[in-house]
Amino acid sequence: MDKLKVKKELEKRTDNIIMILNDFVNTKGVKNALSDNRSKIGKSQLNNLLRSVRQASSVEELKLLISYKEAKEYRGNGWATNCEGKSLSQQLNLSIKKVEEIAKEIGDELSLDDIRELKLQAVEKFLGYLYWKGTEIANS
Repeated sequence: MDKLKVKKELEKRTDNIIMILNDFVNTKGVKNALSDNRSKIGKSQLNNLLRSVRQASSVEELKLLISYKEAKEYRGNGWATNCEGKSLSQQLNLSIKKVEEIAKEIGDELSLDDIRELKLQAVEKFLGYLYWKGTEIANS
C-alpha cells in the first residue's frame, strides 16, 4: 500500500479519531485537568506532547513518556489527576491505544515498520486534536 493511499485511509477515519478524543475529554475529571491552571495540564504541556510524538520512534515510547509525566506529579495533580478511577495519563494512554487500533485496521498489507509509522501518524493526529480541544477548554 503506497503512502498516499495510507494517508487517504487515515483521513477517512478522522471522525473515528475525533470520537475517541471526545470520549476522552468527556471522561469525568478530564476537562478540569486540562484547564489552564498551575496544578493542571495546560496548553504548553499538550503542545510539548504533540512535539514529542513527532520525535518518538514508536507509540510505546510516547506512552512511556506520558506515564513518566504522571510519576513526576504530586498525587492527584496534573497527569496524576483522578479521572473515573484512573489517572489522566492512564486514560490518555487508553485513548491512544484505541487510536492505534484504527491504524492497525488500515495496515493489513503493510510491513511492521510501516505500521509503526502509521500508528505514530494516527496518534499525532489525535494529539493535534487534543491540543485544539485543550486550548478551547483552557480558554473557556
